[in-house]
Amino acid sequence: ALHSHLQCDNLIVTLGSRGSLSLISGDQGKLHLVRVSALPDAVVVDTVGAGDTFAGYFVATVREQGMGSLEGAVRALRLANAAAGLKVQSRLGAFDGIPKRGEVDVVANLVIVTVEPVD
Repeated sequence: ALHSHLQCDNLIVTLGSRGSLSLISGDQGKLHLVRVSALPDAVVVDTVGAGDTFAGYFVATVREQGMGSLEGAVRALRLANAAAGLKVQSRLGAFDGIPKRGEVDVVANLVIVTVEPVD
């Protein structure tokens, strides 16, 4: 109902230490619920800039690879969650704390993604 009410194709909600939850319009317009975990065993150092880091990595990945498929959206969400997780765990500062892409790629597979079709 919320997805229809907002009249959008995709909806992403960040949940801090609980990762993110998204409604993604995938192949052939089918709607999917995508749950992405936070990085495991996070010790929070500084949360300033975590949301901006998530958004930046998500948009950059979509621009690189497109979001024409469910797989592209899942990859972007995985990298965005991993980047935000690294940011809060080990980085001080909103700008200087943003992790480099190579660092994010190393930990991205620690993020757990589940995808469920929505009827």
